[in-house]
Amino acid sequence: MPTVGKLFMRLRQERVALSLAALMARSETGPLTERQAAFVREYLVDCIATKAAIRAGYSRSGAEVTASKLLKNAKVKAAIDAGKAELAAKCEITKEWIVQEAIATYRKAIKLEQCAAARSSLHLIALLHGHIVEKREVRTKSLDEMSDSELAALMGEPAPVLGVKSAGAKH
Repeated sequence: MPTVGKLFMRLRQERVALSLAALMARSETGPLTERQAAFVREYLVDCIATKAAIRAGYSRSGAEVTASKLLKNAKVKAAIDAGKAELAAKCEITKEWIVQEAIATYRKAIKLEQCAAARSSLHLIALLHGHIVEKREVRTKSLDEMSDSELAALMGEPAPVLGVKSAGAKH
């Protein structure tokens, strides 16, 4: 089985082999535009959407917003999923292989008394087996747009009740 470093290099090489025409025609929901296909191709390099948008020729100033919109586009998402699956198949990357490598890394880390590396390996194994679910908070409003009760909930405090003075308020 190839090493992780060799697989990474193969992934980069295989990314180049994904032709623009193939990406444009790949989507099940219809063909991609040339720029969408370029974004998909670049996204498959490092999975960093903003950088992929810039490399694909989108404006630097609006790259973050553009990348977010592209990732939500059904055609683009389908092409990315297909590209990832194709790259994984070409490089023989499976969930089983990743788990085996993580276990080997964990064992090496324990022998070398590298606690952080061991913990990272265990975290990856737990993620892959569904024991840990990554949860991220997505804030759609700025703090100025939030109501008092929303701000209180965000800070973990009870919502203020109208007409009732708090204990610290002056009379």
